[in-house]
Amino acid sequence: MARTRRRASPNLRDTPPSASDRVPPRAPNTPPHLIDLTAHYSFALTDSLHQVPEDNSLSALPAGRTRLGGIEFDVRGLVHLAQKGSNIHHYAQQAVAIPIQRPSTRLHFLHACSGKARDGTPIGGFRIHYANGFQGEVSITYGQHVRDWHSREGEPTEGANASVVWEGTNERSLANSQRVRLYKTTWTNPMPDVEILSLDYFSKLTESAPFLLAITAEHQSASPSSRHSYPD
Repeated sequence: MARTRRRASPNLRDTPPSASDRVPPRAPNTPPHLIDLTAHYSFALTDSLHQVPEDNSLSALPAGRTRLGGIEFDVRGLVHLAQKGSNIHHYAQQAVAIPIQRPSTRLHFLHACSGKARDGTPIGGFRIHYANGFQGEVSITYGQHVRDWHSREGEPTEGANASVVWEGTNERSLANSQRVRLYKTTWTNPMPDVEILSLDYFSKLTESAPFLLAITAEHQSASPSSRHSYPD
């Protein structure tokens, strides 16, 4: 992950009108390290995606505090971004200033994408904003971190830094003899004791559109002797 002092000014379209009125409310006892994406949801789990005649939603996914792949997530909606040629009124190019507001050893992302790209294609990423002014970037690469949420016969299932943590069906997948799936990707933070203020989630506008369901910030404090020192 590259680090730089310069903060790039976003020049992409922000998220479209929120879908928070259609998603379940966040439980009052949800711990803050299960990051609250309410203000950034563009679709509810029950919304059908991609304007197909059959139901094409994630309504089979349990909503609320859900443990998947050994990590607890707050799962209530989707932040769905754009792909090349997609309708910007429904899909935005980025979601900016998702609040993290805590140091973190690792960030766990529950996500997937819609549309197939060539393995090794960067389709999006996360821009990390630290309290000390540094900025980093985490890439999302097709075939390494995610694959299309609709499975395809004969293709690989997982990637180098992605594991399938949930599978289900909807009317669209059943019509095509497929299953729908979600991936967990874990990113290790090179500055675990520096507060992460926020992150931006962005699409590279390829043939594949990334979408995000949840982020969990894990933190394990390092001992004073093992902490890294970074310039101000």
